[in-house]
Amino acid sequence: GVDVAKADYEGEILQAPVSEHYTKLFLTSVRGEAKEILAGAKPQNPKQKDPRSLYGLSAESVVKKLESCEYAKDEFTHARHLAVAAWYSTHFPDQQALDKMRSSLLRFTKHHQVKGYHETITRFWLALVREFLRSCRVDSSFSERVNALIQLYRDKNVLFEFYSRDRVMSDHAREVWIEPDLKHLSNL
Repeated sequence: GVDVAKADYEGEILQAPVSEHYTKLFLTSVRGEAKEILAGAKPQNPKQKDPRSLYGLSAESVVKKLESCEYAKDEFTHARHLAVAAWYSTHFPDQQALDKMRSSLLRFTKHHQVKGYHETITRFWLALVREFLRSCRVDSSFSERVNALIQLYRDKNVLFEFYSRDRVMSDHAREVWIEPDLKHLSNL
């Protein structure tokens, strides 16, 4: 076969067990023909209950690793935040999804002894994720929706289209929800 994926993707190797002859990758960027090929990829086993995303792990496994604090602090990337938000938003009503996201992030930051939780940013991204999921084709799989979500919102600076830096980075915004000052969320 022809290798069409040269220089068309970037990511990190998550696991490469020699005895099992496979490598798990977490792709952070896919371009060109590789993007088209991977976007159409289906699980090898159609009965597979836990389809993999093109980013290497199922959203459910990312959720489990977050909830059990298995990730190193730097391993819980923006893409993984989005996958968890999508999982919670799909499986729980809005308030319960927020409660689960908040408690998981607080547990994770406490485990790593960092002050990282931010109420406004968490609620902003959950709202963005919910709106994105509502706009997806009904016949798309959850993995396809998560992959598209991560591609679309891979730049976390989208936040600054809605909030001025001073407003969203304030101590008040860290502790409680504050409304955007640049663009309203209804403009999603």
